Amino acid sequence: MLTIRGCRSGRQSTVPVVGIPDGEHLVVVAANYGRQRNPAWYHNLIANPAATLSVHGIQKPVRARLATGQEHERLWAQSTNIYPAWNVYRRRAAKREIAIFVLEDA
Repeated sequence: MLTIRGCRSGRQSTVPVVGIPDGEHLVVVAANYGRQRNPAWYHNLIANPAATLSVHGIQKPVRARLATGQEHERLWAQSTNIYPAWNVYRRRAAKREIAIFVLEDA
């Protein structure tokens, strides 16, 4: 679960995300089922990358950053090995690049 601050409301909200391990970090994929728009939590993380990650009831502060270039492609390949449906979502969302955030310890 990822707790983020709304970019318009300023209120905190918690969203379920699939966390993919990458070394010491988790990554999250803003696929939004392949829709043409990014999920709301994408915009919130762009505006305020400080968040709280909760895994198995353990919470820790994190800072989200967008993966780009070769890192994005490496994480995409790694993520689709775990959840192959993201490849279908990528085809659906052909007009946008599906964002991947790296959640680093804050």
